[in-house]
Amino acid sequence: MAITHKVDVFALAVMLAEMLVGRRPWHGHSMMEIATALALRGCRPYDLERDVAATAAAAAASGGGGGGDGGGGGADGRLPVGQAVPARAPVKLLRLIDMMWEQDPARRPAAAEVAKMLTVIRQQVRACERG
Repeated sequence: MAITHKVDVFALAVMLAEMLVGRRPWHGHSMMEIATALALRGCRPYDLERDVAATAAAAAASGGGGGGDGGGGGADGRLPVGQAVPARAPVKLLRLIDMMWEQDPARRPAAAEVAKMLTVIRQQVRACERG
């Protein structure tokens, strides 16, 4: 199987997920364990929904729950966890990341498509922040 630009799409997915989760992927695993998990078992570095929710819960518990502008939050300006997760990671972004790290490289979106989708997601987030 030839290596194509779809490898870069996969790598971008891992970086986006790392930013959302707030920790390094495959932390504490050897290169051999990582390669085996990826190639043979189709594993990904994060369970996005679980890990983003855990990150949001930890941030809320420590007082950094995101959305500290007071918009829709509690008396302390923090969003409840149920609202913090979508604010931190829109569902469309999580779906895009899933598409980008698809096991079959041929099924991953092209880089231009990823750029378009990220632009749309950014516009939607900005519209929600304003409205």
